[in-house]
Amino acid sequence: MEAVAVALAGSAGVRVLTVLNQALSSASVLNRLMRIALPDRPTPRVAGIDEFALLKGHRYAAIITNAETGERVEVLPDRRKDTGSVTTTCVV
Repeated sequence: MEAVAVALAGSAGVRVLTVLNQALSSASVLNRLMRIALPDRPTPRVAGIDEFALLKGHRYAAIITNAETGERVEVLPDRRKDTGSVTTTCVV
């Protein structure tokens, strides 16, 4: 399930898991994705931040990526600015 969550996430992951006889909702696949531990990586030079709905209109999360490589840096459980363990430094 984790490999499918990493590769496809959300609805696409649910469709593949259905073919594999695993009945999960898209929110469950995304929750599984957020529980995967990330390896230590250097701080990205350019970060990308996006929000996505776990439960549309009720529960949202945020993802931080390395904008140069597209690699995931952190997945945060909500969109509040005080959440997360990521320490960022902006260089202008």
